[in-house]
Amino acid sequence: MRTVSDIYSKTQKPPCAAVNHSIPRVCRIQVVHILQAFCRKNGMEEWSDTHVWPEVEEALLYEHGLLKLNQPDPYQPMYEGAGPTLHNITTYMLNQMFDDRVVDIIELCFRSIGREQLLNKRKELVYTYSPEQAVVDLNDRFQEHCIGYRFMEGYIIRIDNNWLYEEVAKPVFLLLDKPKFAAVNALFINAHHYLKKGNYPECIAAAAKAYKKTLQKVCEIRDVVYAQEEGMEELIDKLYQRYLLPDAMRGSLLALSLLLENRFVKPSQATFSVDMTATVIKLLVGMLEEEQL
Repeated sequence: MRTVSDIYSKTQKPPCAAVNHSIPRVCRIQVVHILQAFCRKNGMEEWSDTHVWPEVEEALLYEHGLLKLNQPDPYQPMYEGAGPTLHNITTYMLNQMFDDRVVDIIELCFRSIGREQLLNKRKELVYTYSPEQAVVDLNDRFQEHCIGYRFMEGYIIRIDNNWLYEEVAKPVFLLLDKPKFAAVNALFINAHHYLKKGNYPECIAAAAKAYKKTLQKVCEIRDVVYAQEEGMEELIDKLYQRYLLPDAMRGSLLALSLLLENRFVKPSQATFSVDMTATVIKLLVGMLEEEQL
């Protein structure tokens, strides 16, 4: 069951020419609706207030350096399906001046409702509105408002170019959503996570690890023997010597390995490096899946 509907006014909006990283109040309210619907439709009012939201509230207090969240208006009725703690959290989000803190709140809330350890506490529950669908609805709202964020695998990743995300990054996540590529997927998500936080050296390091792990996976699947300590250039040469890479592709792969050696970069360079890594991973994994490599 979705909380997002296709209505006339949406069809009249022009396509997103550019993405922004400011989260307007209307989108924040729509996020509140998703969270309260998740609790209400799944009959989780009491459970959600005693197991999930106090942990989110505590994390926000610690990380944002607060003694208490903004208290809700005593004359304002609580949202249906939301306990008092969730109401405090969503009120704090609606009144928040800083967009990066709004992103923190959304990330913690959606990470919490999807945590495996929490789901295990309710094994008898049949979801009417699943955590996965709640995430789909959140990302739909981000896209609807041309907001450059997406929630994936427990983290919100930053998007600076909507076309690159739809044509490169998103297909990569779909390709890597298989057990055999789980390690690559985790590293690639970490690169996006560090990019969002502005930690560019760690971002490049995670992208380089994701790239190397992809090359190692190609070697494993194609029975090419390699040593764990071998670098990206050596792995590329091994694949080339086995006639698994054409000359032109070998040059591009080597160029990316050189690009990822520079850890001290500007924001635009870090974004470019992650996008290039996504493009190459998409190429390699796609060719593996199509048995062209």
